[in-house]
Amino acid sequence: MRTPKLKKINLNKICGNGNEHPDIRRGVYYLIQYNGALYAGTFSRQHYGWNFNGVYGAGMQLTYPGLEAIWQIMK
Repeated sequence: MRTPKLKKINLNKICGNGNEHPDIRRGVYYLIQYNGALYAGTFSRQHYGWNFNGVYGAGMQLTYPGLEAIWQIMK
């Protein structure tokens, strides 16, 4: 098994209403650090912007406090 490569996503690019980011794509896997814990999952596009589906039952928005880092999991 090979170790996946991670590409760091710049959180300073979060824009619009706070839930938009030009480097986030649907169908791509991400690793996020949220309140000190790591979660893997995907983002889905909602009417308010991007929602990360790997945390909580309903996911989380980019504006949630505690989001520390996002990495794209490269193939």
